[in-house]
Amino acid sequence: AGFGLRPGDELDLSTPLSIVGGAVAPLRISHASADPRVGDHPGLALYGIESYVAVPVRRRDGELFGTLC
Repeated sequence: AGFGLRPGDELDLSTPLSIVGGAVAPLRISHASADPRVGDHPGLALYGIESYVAVPVRRRDGELFGTLC
């Protein structure tokens, strides 16, 4: 994908890619560097990510389980 990673490498955890937080709806970004919501996000900039889709996954009781990105 052009992230500069080789098999076995790990992403830098100081720049997490998850940007959904407590969102209740899916997030779709077509041009991240120009989007005021995430344009300054260090993880997206570090890996040169411009397109991003994230969907919060919730348990039946509404608690956030995680994010599908």
